Amino acid sequence: MSEGSECIRILTEGSGPEWTRTFIVDADDNTIFASSVAITADLENVVQDNAIHGNEPVIIDNDHVYVPTRWLAKQYSESADVCGTLEREVREHIATDPGESMRPGIYKVRVQIAPIICFHCHQHIKVVRGYLYGNVFVALQNVSDTRQMTALIADLRKRDPTITPLDFSHSNTFRNQYFVARCPECSTICSNFFMTVDFFVGKAPCEYPSCGCDYPNFQCRLFQYHLLSLRLGPDELQDINRQRRRSALLTRQ
Repeated sequence: MSEGSECIRILTEGSGPEWTRTFIVDADDNTIFASSVAITADLENVVQDNAIHGNEPVIIDNDHVYVPTRWLAKQYSESADVCGTLEREVREHIATDPGESMRPGIYKVRVQIAPIICFHCHQHIKVVRGYLYGNVFVALQNVSDTRQMTALIADLRKRDPTITPLDFSHSNTFRNQYFVARCPECSTICSNFFMTVDFFVGKAPCEYPSCGCDYPNFQCRLFQYHLLSLRLGPDELQDINRQRRRSALLTRQ
């Protein structure tokens, strides 16, 4: 289980020992793990072996095996309905229980870099857009751990100078500084105004996140991703928690 993962407990219908009602939520890749015994009581060892051979993530906690519910539903069709019900209950719990909100700390995120054409100098560049935590996107200007982000981009630029460097720009309107990416050729600020979905559809052949890629959050034919451990602050987490709850509620509907 990854560093930013959470363990939650919810009461499902029916009786049984407590571990059958324990679900582990890996928010880094938006995966819900359930005890294999909770669904396939007599097949725990088989489920564990099949998951490992299938290169699926497996968590062993208190001598019980936890595997992704989506994988269970695919491998054991007779459990598909049960898995779907469990996923909905867990997501509803996350969406409605403030106690399951993320708290300040270090989490693994995926920094997103997008190849575009600079609107000012018309050079091909690669813009640091922000990062993804699970399925939640956080824009560059909202990043609080700017030191780690800047260090990563500086290292990447040693191998690829077309990536936009990062620094701070002063806003006369709001009378404060904000984190920005600048074109490496002309130093024009590539602010969030130019990093909208409409901008990408118009300037690049991609309709992320509906771009047709199998796993667009991890590997997209247009965007690049780089894993990074960031310390997420209260403002970021408030936005992430809000987006996660909204997504969970939409999934439930």
